Amino acid sequence: MSAKNTAPALIGTTATSIAGAVVMILVGLLALFPPFAAGVRATVLLGRIIVIGGFAYFAYAFAAWSEEVLILRMLIAFIYIFGGFYLLVGPELALRPTTLLAAAIVLCESLLELTIFSRVRPLPGSGWILFDGIATLVLAYLIWRSWPSSSTSALRVFVAVKFILSGFTRLMYSVEVPASRS
Repeated sequence: MSAKNTAPALIGTTATSIAGAVVMILVGLLALFPPFAAGVRATVLLGRIIVIGGFAYFAYAFAAWSEEVLILRMLIAFIYIFGGFYLLVGPELALRPTTLLAAAIVLCESLLELTIFSRVRPLPGSGWILFDGIATLVLAYLIWRSWPSSSTSALRVFVAVKFILSGFTRLMYSVEVPASRS
């Protein structure tokens, strides 16, 4: 296939990837700025934010360069969507299980991100995926470490930072890969 024939596919993939990254950043900002009500409403809002972030990750998954990376990214999206819906279905959960669930979601994502990095390591910009995987692992540890004494606002900040960080690293990776192919 010539470069002339692959250009439209590359532009479409990059646009999808950039759009998913921007939505992740916006979801992170959404989690960071509105006042967080205590109790059940906080859990419901956090669940909604996680579900929206999961769907943004799902959109980002379709920008994958290989089927294996697509499957790994879709698995991350599924973890976010499942975890978010779990919070929405049982908003009366105490903060302790919510914090532990958030730590588990972020830990799973970090392990999958590191696996994705091992698959895309030869590609330019793959260092951003490694950076996100390591930073996500650190965030998972910080969330877990604050359990069981963490507050809703601390958990909200961790979730916000996670989505902003993931959106930024995906944006940088998405911009860098097409530039290296031209």
